[in-house]
Amino acid sequence: MSTKKLSYRRNRKAKLTYFKKGNRCNEIYLPKMEQPNTAETGITGNCGNTQSKITRPNIVEFSDACRLAATNQSLHPLELPSKLRPVKTAKNNSDINCDSSSCEENAVVNLSQRSSLVAGFIHNCEQPNPEVKVVKRQGLCITANTICGTCSFQSESCKLYTSIKKSRGPEAGSLNDALTIPVLKSKMGVNDICYLFSCINVKPPALSGFHKKVNLVVDQMIQLNTESMTANQEYLKHVKEMAGETAEVNVETDASYNNHPQSGFEVATQSFCPMVEQDTRQKLVLSMATANKLCVKKNCNHNNNNCRQNFSTAETISSSESKLVRK
Repeated sequence: MSTKKLSYRRNRKAKLTYFKKGNRCNEIYLPKMEQPNTAETGITGNCGNTQSKITRPNIVEFSDACRLAATNQSLHPLELPSKLRPVKTAKNNSDINCDSSSCEENAVVNLSQRSSLVAGFIHNCEQPNPEVKVVKRQGLCITANTICGTCSFQSESCKLYTSIKKSRGPEAGSLNDALTIPVLKSKMGVNDICYLFSCINVKPPALSGFHKKVNLVVDQMIQLNTESMTANQEYLKHVKEMAGETAEVNVETDASYNNHPQSGFEVATQSFCPMVEQDTRQKLVLSMATANKLCVKKNCNHNNNNCRQNFSTAETISSSESKLVRK
């Protein structure tokens, strides 16, 4: 046996060749693996071949196998469930550059902006063959251009949405901000809205960006609700003065929780208590207070105005109704 076969680990040149990407190593460098007795197990390969081929698992089944082995303690802590590493899944960006000829995706576009896309395609061509291509995505807002399949003419990119100005940074799409209103004003969550768009074959926005957008719009909604309730109070005061009545107002209030309060074990962490007037037929909301035990910030002392927590974690959430009414 040659010296190279025995000392390939100590040979630098052989080591670099052995671990080089795409190199097909010689069988003499690979350790021989013991194959199970197929006659006893009854396992055969393709076309009656008794040697089974080792394949690399994907990342999903590899992670599930690791989690299951750690839970049941069926493997050694330093032992992996497969002999080969999982296959890396490459990100598929083909849906970004999607044209009308190969993509059946639906999209939300502004009709007034669509005319500029059609006007940009006008050019001198005997047999024009327009194809719409998505150039950029910002949630539901898309930017597209038109390509001629005959002469390879390409129009300028056109925004198919209306934009709004921000105090900082570039302009944002109005669709993404408007999409956060159902999350705040209804029982639909972020996942429900993304599932709804998936059902109608519209690519939903990313969950991480959607959550950040909701957190930013919350402060604006709080300011709008405060101004609306102040206007309701002034309206009710004006109606009372027109009717010649005193300034006393008949109101009703009740508290609602994100989880039903239970004796001995409390799951609820948030509650809100609206105050509704009963003197007019409109039943206007005059005021509303909330109690929150949660805070998403790390290392927060919960004593600043930017903290969302306004109710102590040592107190029960069921006692928040009387405190919110007095507030």
